[in-house]
Amino acid sequence: MGAVIIALCFPIPAAAQTYTIPYVEGGVRPVVTVSIDGAPARMLVDTGSRFVALSGARAKAQDAPRYPVAAATGLVMARLVTFSRVEAGGAVSEMVEGALLDAAPNGVDGLLGQSFLADFIVTLDPARRVMELRAPDEERDHAGLHPRRWWTARFNRFGAARELFEAMAAASPPGLSAARTPGGLTPRDVARLRDHYTALTRELARIADNARVPPAWREIRSQPQPLVVQ
Repeated sequence: MGAVIIALCFPIPAAAQTYTIPYVEGGVRPVVTVSIDGAPARMLVDTGSRFVALSGARAKAQDAPRYPVAAATGLVMARLVTFSRVEAGGAVSEMVEGALLDAAPNGVDGLLGQSFLADFIVTLDPARRVMELRAPDEERDHAGLHPRRWWTARFNRFGAARELFEAMAAASPPGLSAARTPGGLTPRDVARLRDHYTALTRELARIADNARVPPAWREIRSQPQPLVVQ
């Protein structure tokens, strides 16, 4: 009688792994070399930036929706994109929110922000001039694709943004005035942002279904932050 193999449907434990990335000084912030969708880029590490922001000269996406992004000079309008793969020193993340800027800070191609960094525990070591990214020591989905942190972060970011722009689109016009939104978002901008995040949440849900991601990992706990300036 042959052996019977039983597949237990439980999330897969993941061992913690630390990646060490050397950096150079870029003023008050480190500059690291990363790979974005297979292309090398010199990026300023910016823990205060929501997105991985890349100079528009490096990647064109004129049809991408506009979004107000905080910059040193104030709010600027950027184009939202999604990078398939971002890698730094062997640390890899996928489906990373990105923004295309008209211009990057001098000497770099863009900003390495929280849409990538939040997938790891980040430590900067000025003495050795290295940035350490530690993969979270937590369970992965049934297919072994991503740790829980990856799933919860994206369901919260994409889902909360979708809810925000759905509400704004339903209220405009006349509830939305371009003069009262950061960067002068128009009703058309809001509708495109709604469609952008709706498509992202649907694709994320499709991947999650295939990976049999537990329902608790898909909960949207973040509250959407209004963009309308009071």
